Amino acid sequence: MACFLDSSPNRYFLSTGYNVSCTPRCQHLSGTNAKNIMEKLPEFIANHLFLVSLLVAITSLLLWNIFSGAIGVTQIAPTEVTRLINHENAKVLDLRSPDEFEKGHIINSVNLVASALEGSEKELGKYKDKTVVLCCGQGQESIRIARILKMKGFEKLYCLKGGITAWQSANLPLTKNT
Repeated sequence: MACFLDSSPNRYFLSTGYNVSCTPRCQHLSGTNAKNIMEKLPEFIANHLFLVSLLVAITSLLLWNIFSGAIGVTQIAPTEVTRLINHENAKVLDLRSPDEFEKGHIINSVNLVASALEGSEKELGKYKDKTVVLCCGQGQESIRIARILKMKGFEKLYCLKGGITAWQSANLPLTKNT
């Protein structure tokens, strides 16, 4: 049996394992309602500002992560990329640096550096009506670029989920030929 003390000397709770009971002297506490909780919420927030801020930040990041894919950017697995390349003649645009591209890339992919994308409007225009798969190192940069390209009218646009790292993890081949 354990006894839990409240800040007031007249209130205490008794616990006998699974059941918690309130002694007759503090039965009025069991009637705590939402109004009392809401009245104390500003005080709780003020006393625990760091924890509340952390909760808001984590919740925001989780919601952003969940709903960021819902704005038209489709991420696909490496095996689906191979299907698109083989059956729909998809063009793979590799957004990594030229050095990374030379170390190994997906066969017949085109290297377009993400930072120089604004200057390559003419290069991108020829892929606008084709099935395009964007890939980068880890998959994050391709999502950002895909959003930009979606606004510019690209319809059949996909991102390699997990980037080249996921491609290699799936034991799919990379080539060093251009």
